[in-house]
Amino acid sequence: MDVNYFKKELAHILETSIDNVSMEDELDKFETWDSLAMMTFVVFFRDKAVKELDPMKVSKCSKVSNLLELLK
Repeated sequence: MDVNYFKKELAHILETSIDNVSMEDELDKFETWDSLAMMTFVVFFRDKAVKELDPMKVSKCSKVSNLLELLK
């Protein structure tokens, strides 16, 4: 998956600018990263992921880069 596309869509889910999203950012840095954002992430990216996207694995991610890894 294209990293810029991923960051753009994640920024939209997090209600922030793409400029505020770095692959090394801790997810808890974002006030909007909560259970609703996690489920929005799962619903949005489930058709774009190579394998089944497990919501429990999403909830255990600590960095933006961890989320991208789940989609590979």
